[in-house]
Amino acid sequence: MGDLEAVANEVIQKHLKDPFDYEKVQFEVLSTIRYDPLLYSGRLSLPEALLCSPLDQSFFLFLDYHVDRLNETAEFFELPVQKLNSSLLVAQLSQALDDKDVYRAHKMRYLLNKQGHVEIQAIPINSPLNLDINCPPTWTVYLDSEPTIISPFTSFKSTYRDHYTEARKRKVPPGVEHTDVLLFNHADQITETSICNIAVLRNDKNPLTGEIITRWTTPSLSSGCLCGVTRRYLLEKGLICEGVIMKSSIKNGEQALLFNGIMGVAKAVILL
Repeated sequence: MGDLEAVANEVIQKHLKDPFDYEKVQFEVLSTIRYDPLLYSGRLSLPEALLCSPLDQSFFLFLDYHVDRLNETAEFFELPVQKLNSSLLVAQLSQALDDKDVYRAHKMRYLLNKQGHVEIQAIPINSPLNLDINCPPTWTVYLDSEPTIISPFTSFKSTYRDHYTEARKRKVPPGVEHTDVLLFNHADQITETSICNIAVLRNDKNPLTGEIITRWTTPSLSSGCLCGVTRRYLLEKGLICEGVIMKSSIKNGEQALLFNGIMGVAKAVILL
């Protein structure tokens, strides 16, 4: 059993009082992967590289992280599917881009159903990629008014999003861009937003020196949040750390980092 599966089972035992029968839920496993010609870092020129089949792996943001998460998710839900590797995923994604404008960035929606069938949708996007945490605030995030029930569908990404949809209905004004809702679980721990992982500035004490360091802190996976690929990247780079963030600690007007696998990183202001 992989690390993410172990965490998901821990979340179920910790947060779900009633048995959760995900076999009765209609869903597909989902990963959204950014294809972007600006990411290319191979040896060929860009025009030459875009003619290759399959495409170079560097065109796809955090591809190896997506492979790991998709394998963990398929194993958790016991789906009858061949185990992915980077070469296979690149080949599948490249095929989905065959008739597309490969000079444009695309959101690649990788869908895996319960029968093990894979569908990939390539959707053109105009949003630039940002991985710099020192960016100005351009988003607004509203703290939800009700807790979200934590389940395998918060720990793993899928098309079952009723809990996120309901949270957005409660707090996000219709038709407003760059706006999201900040979720918390029944233990009053902050988890994530409806489309992003999140980090806020919190004080962290060095256990050896006693020094207080202010760091961007993201909820641990045991809170029930999604195991996001950009979250993993920022953690491995040491740009954020994990910790428990209580709902009561959130201050009106404080800033937060939002991050996902399509836009990268953005900064938001939290409104209570």
